[in-house]
Amino acid sequence: MYNELVLKSVKCHILFQICFEAWFFGDPHISTLDGFQYTFNGLGDYVLLRSLDDFLHFHGRTERPLNTDGELTNATVFSAFAFKTNDSDSGQIVYDDSVSGNLSVTVSFRNSSCRNYTIEDFNEGLDFTGMSIERSDVNNNTIVVSFPSGFSIEVTPGIKLLQLSVSAPDDLMNNTEGLLGTFNGIKTDDLQYPNGTVISSNATEEEIFHLGQECKGFLFKIFRQVPSLRLFWRSPSTSISHHNLAQKLVSFS
Repeated sequence: MYNELVLKSVKCHILFQICFEAWFFGDPHISTLDGFQYTFNGLGDYVLLRSLDDFLHFHGRTERPLNTDGELTNATVFSAFAFKTNDSDSGQIVYDDSVSGNLSVTVSFRNSSCRNYTIEDFNEGLDFTGMSIERSDVNNNTIVVSFPSGFSIEVTPGIKLLQLSVSAPDDLMNNTEGLLGTFNGIKTDDLQYPNGTVISSNATEEEIFHLGQECKGFLFKIFRQVPSLRLFWRSPSTSISHHNLAQKLVSFS
C-alpha cells in the first residue's frame, strides 16, 4: 500500500446543485460515484468516466512505481489524468517529481496549440475555454479542474502517485460509464462490460481485473475510430504490452 489519504472536499461551483463524489487512492482503490468500493490493478490507460452522449471524457493512466532501490514494483498506481468536453480545451495532469509541486499540467487549446504549467501557475486560478484550473484553497498541494456543468476533479500528488477526488452533478445520473460506475444510485451495477453485461458487486479482484482489461481494449478500438478522443499526449513509460504485463504483475489468491 502506498498512500491512503482520501480527499473529501467537494467543489460544485453551481448554486443549488446536488453533487456526488468518487475517489481513488493507493494501488489503486476506487470508490464509484454511487459509493461502490473496489480494488483494481490494471496497467495502462482507462476510461474513468464518459458521458453516454459523448460530451464529457475523463481518462486515467496507471503505471508501476519505483521502490526505494529504484526498481519497478509489482503494483500499479495512477500517474496521470486527462480530461475534456466537446466544447472545452483538453487537459492532462501528470505526476512529475522534476517540477515544483510534483504536478505537470498541459493544456491543449482548441486552436491546436498547447502550453505546460506547474501548480504555481494556478495560484490565482486560470480560465480556459470550457473549464477552469486553480490551486485549491483547502490544500495548496491540490489542483482543482472545474467545468461549467458542475463536474470537477481534484488531483493531489502522493508518494510517487496521484490521488483523485471527483465531483459530479446529479444531471449526469444515468448518463455515464467507466471505472467510476454507471452513476444511477445503485451500487450493484457499477461493474459493467462495454456490452452492458454486469458482473457481481461481490466479484473477485481477478474478475474485476479482466473486466477492466476488456474495457481498455474497447477504448483503443474507439481511439482507432475517433483519434481525437485519445486524450493523453505522453506515451506510457514502458513499451511492453500493458495487457500482458499487467497479467504477469497481478497474482490472485
